Amino acid sequence: MKLYILSDGWPAYLHDDGTLTDSPDKSASDLGWDNLEQILEWDPDIREGTQEDWDHYAKVRAEHEAWIKEIGV
Repeated sequence: MKLYILSDGWPAYLHDDGTLTDSPDKSASDLGWDNLEQILEWDPDIREGTQEDWDHYAKVRAEHEAWIKEIGV
């Protein structure tokens, strides 16, 4: 799975079916695009994510999940 970073720092994960979402788990996403061309029309300044980006967003997701569990949502 490829990771793209939008110009505002938001992640976009490319799924096998060609769609992109803001989470590697489609069911946990709240933002999505039909394909890479669509996201490039919306934001031409995206870049491919690095291992550092993968690590950062994995940490952000883990912290978010822990917070959700803590508040009982």
